[in-house]
Amino acid sequence: MNRILVTGGAGFIGSHFINLILSENKDIEVINFDNLTYAANLSNVNTSKKYTFIKGNIVDDDDLNNLFNHYSFDAVINFAAETHVDKSIENPFIFTETNLLGFQKLFYKAMDNEVKRFIQISTDEVYGPNDNSEIFDESSSLKPDNPYSASKAGADMIIKSAMNTFGYKGIIIRSSNNYGINQYPEKLIPLSIKRLISGEKIKLYGDGKQKRDWLSVTDNVNIIKEILFSGNDGGIYNICTGVEKKNIDVAKFIIESVNELMGTNYSEFNDIEFIEDRKGHDYKYTMSNAKVMREIGVSSFNDFDSGINDVVRHYLIKYGVLDENTI
Repeated sequence: MNRILVTGGAGFIGSHFINLILSENKDIEVINFDNLTYAANLSNVNTSKKYTFIKGNIVDDDDLNNLFNHYSFDAVINFAAETHVDKSIENPFIFTETNLLGFQKLFYKAMDNEVKRFIQISTDEVYGPNDNSEIFDESSSLKPDNPYSASKAGADMIIKSAMNTFGYKGIIIRSSNNYGINQYPEKLIPLSIKRLISGEKIKLYGDGKQKRDWLSVTDNVNIIKEILFSGNDGGIYNICTGVEKKNIDVAKFIIESVNELMGTNYSEFNDIEFIEDRKGHDYKYTMSNAKVMREIGVSSFNDFDSGINDVVRHYLIKYGVLDENTI
C-alpha cells in the first residue's frame, strides 16, 4: 500500500488516524482531503514529507474529479461527515447532503477508479436504540432514529447495494462514542469541561441516565488501521469497549477530575443542570465487539475511568486554566 486518501482528516478522529499512519508507516503517502468546516483543525495533524493536504468537498464533483485525476489511491478511508445529532435536528438537509450524497459521490469515484480498499466510518447509532437485553452485532437490522443516524445508515446501505450490484466491496466500521484530545467542544466531554470552568453548569438532557459506550479515539484509530491492512473486503466491524456509562456518571467523572487537577470544589448538586430532553433521544446502543476481537485480534481497550483524567487535563491546558507542567 503506497498511497491512501483520508477524507475529513482535519477532524477529530481523522486527524488521530493520519497521525498514527504517518508515525508508524513511513512508506505510506497520505492525502488529507477536507473541506475545513467549523469542527476541523489542520493544526491537529502532524505533517511530514509523506503528507499532503488538499482542501475540497466530497459533495463537489469538480473537487473530486480534480483529486482522482491527479492521484491514484490504494485505499480511501472516509471520515468526512456531519456528526452532531443536535445540529442534524436543526438542519437535516446538510447531513443528507454530506453524509449520503457526498459519500455516494466519493464511493462511486473510488469504485470507478478501482481503488482496492474503501473504508466507511459509520456509527453505532445506525442500529437505533435497544432495550436492556438486546445486543447489536454486525448482522442486526438498521433502525436509525434521528436525521444524523439516518444519513449514516443510508451510506451503509449504498455500500451493500454496490457489493450486490457491481461487486465492489467496501468495509463498514461502526464505532461507539469516541473521546480524546482535540475533540471539538460541541460533544459532551469537552463541552462539559468548557462550561464548568466558564462558570456555567454542565447541561444534561432529561434525567442524564442515557447510556453510551465510550471508546478512546486512540483505541479506535488503532483498530481502524488494523482493519485497513487486514480486514475482510465487504466486512462490517463494530468497535466498542462493551462498557457503558450513563451521561450523569460521565459528568461526575469530569467534575471529580477537574477538582483533583485544579483544587476546585465543583459538585454534581451545584454544577449539573438537567434540561428538556432532545427530540428522539436514543437511550443506548449496546453493541457486540466479538467480531473485531476475533478477526482483528483486539484483546483490550483503554479504561475510561483512568483515561478521563488525561483528557480533562488536556482540555484544561487547551482552555488556558491549567499550566502544562502540572502533573
